[in-house]
Amino acid sequence: MKVFSSIQNTIFAVFFILLVSCDDSGENGTTTDGFDQEALLSNLGENYIIPAYTNLGGDINQLETSVAAFANTSDISNLQAVRGSFEVAYKSWQSCSMLEFGPADATILRGSMNIYPTNTTQIESNIESGNYNLDAASNASAKGLPAMDYLLYGTGFDEAEVVAYFTDETFGAARLQYLQNIATDMRVKVDAVLQEWVPSGGNYLDTFVSSTGTSVGSSLGLMVNALMLDYERFVRDGKIGIPAGVRSAGVTRPTAVEANYSEMSKELAVECLNAYQKLYLGNALQTDASGQGLDDYLTALGREQLSQDIDAQFTTVINDLSALEDRPLSVTISSNNQSVLDVYAEMQKLVVLLKVDMTSALGVLISYQDNDGD
Repeated sequence: MKVFSSIQNTIFAVFFILLVSCDDSGENGTTTDGFDQEALLSNLGENYIIPAYTNLGGDINQLETSVAAFANTSDISNLQAVRGSFEVAYKSWQSCSMLEFGPADATILRGSMNIYPTNTTQIESNIESGNYNLDAASNASAKGLPAMDYLLYGTGFDEAEVVAYFTDETFGAARLQYLQNIATDMRVKVDAVLQEWVPSGGNYLDTFVSSTGTSVGSSLGLMVNALMLDYERFVRDGKIGIPAGVRSAGVTRPTAVEANYSEMSKELAVECLNAYQKLYLGNALQTDASGQGLDDYLTALGREQLSQDIDAQFTTVINDLSALEDRPLSVTISSNNQSVLDVYAEMQKLVVLLKVDMTSALGVLISYQDNDGD
Protein backbone atom coordinates (compact mmCIF):
# COMPACT_ATOMS: atom_id res chain seq x y z
CA MET A 1 0.00 0.00 0.00
CA LYS A 2 2.86 2.36 0.85
CA VAL A 3 4.52 1.54 -2.47
CA PHE A 4 1.30 2.33 -4.37
CA SER A 5 0.92 5.59 -2.44
CA SER A 6 4.49 6.53 -3.27
CA ILE A 7 3.88 5.84 -6.97
CA GLN A 8 0.73 7.96 -6.84
CA ASN A 9 2.62 10.83 -5.26
CA THR A 10 5.38 10.59 -7.85
CA ILE A 11 2.91 10.59 -10.73
CA PHE A 12 1.10 13.57 -9.25
CA ALA A 13 4.35 15.50 -8.77
CA VAL A 14 5.43 14.89 -12.37
CA PHE A 15 1.98 15.86 -13.65
CA PHE A 16 2.02 19.06 -11.59
CA ILE A 17 5.46 20.09 -12.85
CA LEU A 18 4.39 19.47 -16.44
CA LEU A 19 1.20 21.41 -15.83
CA VAL A 20 2.86 24.50 -14.41
CA SER A 21 5.53 24.34 -17.12
CA CYS A 22 2.98 24.52 -19.92
CA ASP A 23 2.70 27.73 -21.88
CA ASP A 24 -0.09 29.69 -20.25
CA SER A 25 0.33 32.87 -22.25
CA GLY A 26 -2.18 34.22 -24.70
CA GLU A 27 -1.95 36.71 -27.52
CA ASN A 28 -0.33 40.11 -26.84
CA GLY A 29 0.81 39.02 -23.40
CA THR A 30 -2.70 38.44 -22.09
CA THR A 31 -2.69 35.23 -20.07
CA THR A 32 -5.59 32.84 -19.83
CA ASP A 33 -6.64 34.64 -16.64
CA GLY A 34 -7.32 37.75 -18.74
CA PHE A 35 -4.57 39.92 -17.26
CA ASP A 36 -2.20 41.79 -19.58
CA GLN A 37 1.15 40.62 -18.30
CA GLU A 38 3.09 42.47 -20.96
CA ALA A 39 1.86 45.78 -19.55
CA LEU A 40 2.98 44.70 -16.07
CA LEU A 41 6.40 43.45 -17.20
CA SER A 42 6.98 46.45 -19.44
CA ASN A 43 6.25 48.83 -16.59
CA LEU A 44 8.53 46.99 -14.16
CA GLY A 45 11.33 46.71 -16.70
CA GLU A 46 11.23 50.26 -17.99
CA ASN A 47 10.31 52.16 -14.84
CA TYR A 48 11.91 50.15 -12.06
CA ILE A 49 14.50 47.57 -13.16
CA ILE A 50 16.49 49.49 -15.78
CA PRO A 51 16.43 52.73 -13.72
CA ALA A 52 17.62 50.73 -10.68
CA TYR A 53 20.61 49.33 -12.58
CA THR A 54 21.24 52.72 -14.19
CA ASN A 55 21.36 54.40 -10.77
CA LEU A 56 23.61 51.69 -9.38
CA GLY A 57 25.90 51.89 -12.39
CA GLY A 58 26.26 55.65 -12.06
CA ASP A 59 26.87 55.46 -8.32
CA ILE A 60 29.46 52.67 -8.64
CA ASN A 61 31.21 54.65 -11.37
CA GLN A 62 31.34 57.65 -9.05
CA LEU A 63 32.66 55.43 -6.28
CA GLU A 64 35.42 54.15 -8.55
CA THR A 65 36.33 57.75 -9.44
CA SER A 66 36.42 58.77 -5.77
CA VAL A 67 38.61 55.77 -4.92
CA ALA A 68 41.04 56.73 -7.70
CA ALA A 69 41.26 60.27 -6.32
CA PHE A 70 41.91 58.91 -2.83
CA ALA A 71 44.61 56.59 -4.16
CA ASN A 72 46.26 59.57 -5.85
CA THR A 73 46.04 61.82 -2.76
CA SER A 74 45.36 59.84 0.39
CA ASP A 75 44.11 62.48 2.81
CA ILE A 76 41.11 62.93 5.08
CA SER A 77 39.24 65.09 2.57
CA ASN A 78 39.42 62.43 -0.16
CA LEU A 79 38.61 59.70 2.36
CA GLN A 80 35.42 61.57 3.25
CA ALA A 81 34.58 61.83 -0.45
CA VAL A 82 35.07 58.07 -0.92
CA ARG A 83 32.91 57.34 2.10
CA GLY A 84 30.16 59.57 0.75
CA SER A 85 30.21 57.81 -2.63
CA PHE A 86 30.30 54.44 -0.89
CA GLU A 87 27.21 55.16 1.19
CA VAL A 88 25.26 56.33 -1.86
CA ALA A 89 26.26 53.20 -3.80
CA TYR A 90 25.33 50.87 -0.92
CA LYS A 91 21.87 52.43 -0.79
CA SER A 92 21.49 52.05 -4.57
CA TRP A 93 22.32 48.36 -4.30
CA GLN A 94 19.26 47.83 -2.10
CA SER A 95 17.01 48.50 -5.11
CA CYS A 96 18.78 45.81 -7.16
CA SER A 97 19.38 43.03 -4.65
CA MET A 98 16.08 41.27 -5.42
CA LEU A 99 16.68 41.32 -9.20
CA GLU A 100 19.03 38.30 -9.28
CA PHE A 101 17.53 36.74 -12.41
CA GLY A 102 18.34 36.95 -16.10
CA PRO A 103 21.56 38.97 -16.64
CA ALA A 104 22.24 39.42 -12.90
CA ASP A 105 21.94 35.69 -12.31
CA ALA A 106 24.26 34.92 -15.23
CA THR A 107 26.79 37.42 -13.91
CA ILE A 108 26.32 36.30 -10.27
CA LEU A 109 26.02 39.99 -9.43
CA ARG A 110 25.13 39.56 -5.77
CA GLY A 111 28.27 37.46 -5.30
CA SER A 112 30.39 40.38 -6.48
CA MET A 113 28.45 43.06 -4.65
CA ASN A 114 27.21 42.08 -1.21
CA ILE A 115 28.33 38.88 0.52
CA TYR A 116 28.66 39.58 4.23
CA PRO A 117 29.96 39.40 6.87
CA THR A 118 33.15 40.14 5.02
CA ASN A 119 36.24 38.01 5.61
CA THR A 120 38.79 40.49 6.94
CA THR A 121 41.45 37.81 7.32
CA GLN A 122 41.14 36.91 3.63
CA ILE A 123 41.23 40.57 2.65
CA GLU A 124 44.44 41.21 4.56
CA SER A 125 45.97 37.99 3.24
CA ASN A 126 45.18 39.02 -0.34
CA ILE A 127 46.70 42.44 0.21
CA GLU A 128 49.87 41.12 1.80
CA SER A 129 50.42 38.44 -0.82
CA GLY A 130 49.45 40.62 -3.78
CA ASN A 131 48.32 37.42 -5.46
CA TYR A 132 44.55 37.09 -5.71
CA ASN A 133 41.73 36.58 -8.17
CA LEU A 134 38.55 38.42 -7.16
CA ASP A 135 36.49 36.03 -9.31
CA ALA A 136 37.66 33.02 -7.30
CA ALA A 137 35.06 31.47 -5.00
CA SER A 138 37.45 31.85 -2.07
CA ASN A 139 37.18 35.63 -2.43
CA ALA A 140 33.38 35.87 -2.48
CA SER A 141 33.40 37.38 1.02
CA ALA A 142 36.56 39.42 0.47
CA LYS A 143 35.27 41.88 -2.13
CA GLY A 144 32.30 44.05 -2.97
CA LEU A 145 30.63 46.61 -0.76
CA PRO A 146 31.20 44.69 2.51
CA ALA A 147 34.96 44.52 1.90
CA MET A 148 34.99 48.22 1.14
CA ASP A 149 32.97 48.80 4.30
CA TYR A 150 35.80 47.22 6.28
CA LEU A 151 38.60 49.00 4.45
CA LEU A 152 37.04 52.46 4.69
CA TYR A 153 35.65 52.25 8.23
CA GLY A 154 37.09 49.25 10.05
CA THR A 155 40.80 49.88 9.72
CA GLY A 156 41.06 52.70 12.25
CA PHE A 157 39.26 54.34 15.15
CA ASP A 158 39.02 57.67 13.33
CA GLU A 159 39.62 59.14 9.87
CA ALA A 160 43.28 59.87 10.58
CA GLU A 161 43.95 56.24 11.48
CA VAL A 162 42.20 55.00 8.34
CA VAL A 163 44.32 57.34 6.23
CA ALA A 164 47.40 56.04 8.06
CA TYR A 165 46.34 52.47 7.19
CA PHE A 166 46.38 53.38 3.50
CA THR A 167 49.63 55.36 3.68
CA ASP A 168 51.60 52.74 5.59
CA GLU A 169 55.09 52.36 4.12
CA THR A 170 54.91 48.57 3.91
CA PHE A 171 51.38 47.79 2.69
CA GLY A 172 49.78 51.18 1.98
CA ALA A 173 50.18 50.99 -1.79
CA ALA A 174 48.87 47.40 -1.88
CA ARG A 175 45.86 48.41 0.21
CA LEU A 176 45.02 51.27 -2.12
CA GLN A 177 45.38 48.92 -5.10
CA TYR A 178 43.04 46.41 -3.50
CA LEU A 179 40.48 49.15 -2.85
CA GLN A 180 40.68 50.19 -6.50
CA ASN A 181 40.41 46.60 -7.71
CA ILE A 182 37.23 46.06 -5.67
CA ALA A 183 35.67 49.23 -7.06
CA THR A 184 36.57 48.29 -10.64
CA ASP A 185 35.27 44.74 -10.22
CA MET A 186 31.88 46.05 -9.08
CA ARG A 187 31.72 48.63 -11.85
CA VAL A 188 32.50 46.06 -14.56
CA LYS A 189 29.89 43.62 -13.25
CA VAL A 190 27.12 46.23 -12.85
CA ASP A 191 27.83 47.74 -16.27
CA ALA A 192 27.65 44.26 -17.83
CA VAL A 193 24.22 43.59 -16.29
CA LEU A 194 22.87 47.01 -17.30
CA GLN A 195 24.10 46.59 -20.88
CA GLU A 196 22.32 43.25 -21.13
CA TRP A 197 19.04 44.86 -20.05
CA VAL A 198 18.91 47.99 -22.20
CA PRO A 199 17.46 47.95 -25.77
CA SER A 200 20.72 49.43 -27.12
CA GLY A 201 22.64 46.47 -25.68
CA GLY A 202 21.54 42.88 -25.16
CA ASN A 203 17.88 43.99 -24.94
CA TYR A 204 16.92 41.50 -22.24
CA LEU A 205 14.03 43.90 -21.65
CA ASP A 206 12.36 42.55 -24.78
CA THR A 207 12.82 38.96 -23.57
CA PHE A 208 11.51 39.94 -20.15
CA VAL A 209 8.37 41.59 -21.51
CA SER A 210 7.56 38.87 -24.03
CA SER A 211 8.09 35.88 -21.70
CA THR A 212 4.58 35.87 -20.29
CA GLY A 213 2.86 33.16 -18.31
CA THR A 214 3.46 31.83 -14.80
CA SER A 215 5.60 28.76 -15.49
CA VAL A 216 9.00 28.33 -13.87
CA GLY A 217 10.83 29.83 -16.86
CA SER A 218 8.44 32.74 -17.43
CA SER A 219 9.48 36.26 -16.47
CA LEU A 220 6.96 36.31 -13.66
CA GLY A 221 8.17 32.94 -12.42
CA LEU A 222 11.82 34.01 -12.52
CA MET A 223 11.17 37.38 -10.90
CA VAL A 224 8.96 36.11 -8.09
CA ASN A 225 11.42 33.32 -7.27
CA ALA A 226 14.32 35.80 -7.24
CA LEU A 227 12.34 38.19 -5.08
CA MET A 228 11.37 35.53 -2.56
CA LEU A 229 14.82 33.95 -2.33
CA ASP A 230 16.40 37.36 -1.76
CA TYR A 231 13.80 38.34 0.81
CA GLU A 232 14.06 35.12 2.82
CA ARG A 233 17.81 34.59 2.77
CA PHE A 234 19.35 38.00 2.37
CA VAL A 235 16.79 40.38 3.87
CA ARG A 236 14.86 38.56 6.58
CA ASP A 237 17.77 36.27 7.56
CA GLY A 238 20.86 38.19 6.47
CA LYS A 239 19.91 41.64 7.67
CA ILE A 240 17.96 40.64 10.79
CA GLY A 241 17.53 36.92 11.58
CA ILE A 242 21.15 35.79 11.72
CA PRO A 243 22.50 38.77 13.68
CA ALA A 244 19.55 38.58 16.11
CA GLY A 245 20.07 34.86 16.73
CA VAL A 246 16.94 33.52 15.02
CA ARG A 247 18.97 31.91 12.24
CA SER A 248 22.09 31.21 14.27
CA ALA A 249 20.98 28.61 16.83
CA GLY A 250 19.77 31.27 19.24
CA VAL A 251 23.20 32.86 19.51
CA THR A 252 23.21 36.56 18.64
CA ARG A 253 25.85 37.69 16.16
CA PRO A 254 25.71 41.50 16.28
CA THR A 255 28.77 42.02 14.09
CA ALA A 256 27.23 39.89 11.32
CA VAL A 257 24.93 42.75 10.35
CA GLU A 258 25.18 44.30 6.92
CA ALA A 259 27.58 47.29 6.79
CA ASN A 260 28.81 46.61 10.31
CA TYR A 261 31.78 48.98 10.15
CA SER A 262 30.02 51.99 8.64
CA GLU A 263 27.03 51.33 10.94
CA MET A 264 24.51 51.77 8.11
CA SER A 265 22.68 48.49 8.82
CA LYS A 266 19.33 49.89 9.88
CA GLU A 267 19.33 52.55 7.17
CA LEU A 268 20.06 49.98 4.47
CA ALA A 269 17.32 47.65 5.74
CA VAL A 270 14.75 50.45 5.53
CA GLU A 271 16.01 51.39 2.06
CA CYS A 272 15.67 47.78 0.93
CA LEU A 273 12.12 47.31 2.21
CA ASN A 274 11.06 50.56 0.59
CA ALA A 275 12.44 49.22 -2.70
CA TYR A 276 10.53 45.95 -2.28
CA GLN A 277 7.28 47.80 -1.69
CA LYS A 278 7.88 50.05 -4.69
CA LEU A 279 8.54 47.05 -6.95
CA TYR A 280 5.46 45.24 -5.62
CA LEU A 281 3.27 48.27 -6.32
CA GLY A 282 4.82 48.81 -9.75
CA ASN A 283 5.79 52.38 -8.85
CA ALA A 284 8.48 54.14 -10.86
CA LEU A 285 11.83 54.10 -9.10
CA GLN A 286 12.65 57.72 -9.86
CA THR A 287 9.29 59.47 -9.48
CA ASP A 288 7.24 56.96 -7.48
CA ALA A 289 4.53 57.34 -10.14
CA SER A 290 1.96 54.56 -9.95
CA GLY A 291 2.09 51.80 -12.56
CA GLN A 292 1.09 48.19 -13.13
CA GLY A 293 2.41 46.04 -10.29
CA LEU A 294 1.88 42.69 -8.65
CA ASP A 295 -0.78 44.33 -6.48
CA ASP A 296 -2.80 45.11 -9.61
CA TYR A 297 -2.42 41.53 -10.82
CA LEU A 298 -3.81 40.21 -7.52
CA THR A 299 -6.69 42.68 -7.67
CA ALA A 300 -7.52 41.60 -11.22
CA LEU A 301 -7.64 38.00 -9.98
CA GLY A 302 -10.23 38.94 -7.36
CA ARG A 303 -7.69 39.01 -4.51
CA GLU A 304 -7.93 42.69 -3.65
CA GLN A 305 -7.82 42.06 0.10
CA LEU A 306 -4.62 40.06 -0.24
CA SER A 307 -3.18 42.82 -2.41
CA GLN A 308 -3.94 45.38 0.29
CA ASP A 309 -2.71 43.13 3.10
CA ILE A 310 0.70 42.72 1.46
CA ASP A 311 1.05 46.46 0.92
CA ALA A 312 0.03 47.12 4.52
CA GLN A 313 2.52 44.56 5.85
CA PHE A 314 5.35 46.16 3.88
CA THR A 315 4.43 49.45 5.54
CA THR A 316 4.36 47.80 8.98
CA VAL A 317 7.83 46.30 8.53
CA ILE A 318 9.25 49.59 7.24
CA ASN A 319 7.75 51.52 10.16
CA ASP A 320 8.99 48.98 12.71
CA LEU A 321 12.50 49.03 11.27
CA SER A 322 12.50 52.82 11.28
CA ALA A 323 11.30 52.83 14.89
CA LEU A 324 14.30 50.85 16.15
CA GLU A 325 16.66 52.82 18.34
CA ASP A 326 18.61 55.46 16.46
CA ARG A 327 21.99 53.79 16.84
CA PRO A 328 23.90 50.97 15.13
CA LEU A 329 21.76 47.84 14.69
CA SER A 330 24.59 45.78 16.18
CA VAL A 331 24.29 47.79 19.41
CA THR A 332 20.51 47.39 19.50
CA ILE A 333 20.89 43.61 19.09
CA SER A 334 23.32 43.54 22.03
CA SER A 335 21.27 45.75 24.33
CA ASN A 336 17.63 45.33 23.29
CA ASN A 337 17.40 42.30 21.03
CA GLN A 338 13.69 41.77 21.69
CA SER A 339 12.87 44.87 19.67
CA VAL A 340 14.79 43.37 16.75
CA LEU A 341 13.09 40.00 17.20
CA ASP A 342 9.74 41.80 17.04
CA VAL A 343 10.72 43.25 13.67
CA TYR A 344 11.76 39.79 12.51
CA ALA A 345 8.30 38.46 13.44
CA GLU A 346 6.67 41.10 11.25
CA MET A 347 9.07 40.29 8.42
CA GLN A 348 8.09 36.63 8.70
CA LYS A 349 4.44 37.55 8.16
CA LEU A 350 5.45 38.92 4.77
CA VAL A 351 6.96 35.54 3.86
CA VAL A 352 3.59 33.89 4.33
CA LEU A 353 1.72 36.59 2.44
CA LEU A 354 4.14 36.63 -0.47
CA LYS A 355 5.50 33.12 -0.74
CA VAL A 356 2.33 31.23 0.14
CA ASP A 357 -0.69 33.44 -0.56
CA MET A 358 0.57 35.57 -3.45
CA THR A 359 2.31 32.76 -5.34
CA SER A 360 -0.76 30.57 -4.95
CA ALA A 361 -3.03 33.27 -6.31
CA LEU A 362 -0.71 33.96 -9.26
CA GLY A 363 -0.06 30.28 -9.96
CA VAL A 364 3.72 30.69 -9.60
CA LEU A 365 5.73 27.68 -8.42
CA ILE A 366 8.57 28.33 -5.97
CA SER A 367 11.46 26.38 -7.49
CA TYR A 368 14.38 27.12 -5.16
CA GLN A 369 15.13 24.96 -2.15
CA ASP A 370 13.82 26.30 1.12
CA ASN A 371 15.93 25.98 4.25
CA ASP A 372 13.38 26.19 7.00
CA GLY A 373 9.96 25.10 5.82
CA ASP A 374 8.62 28.53 6.82
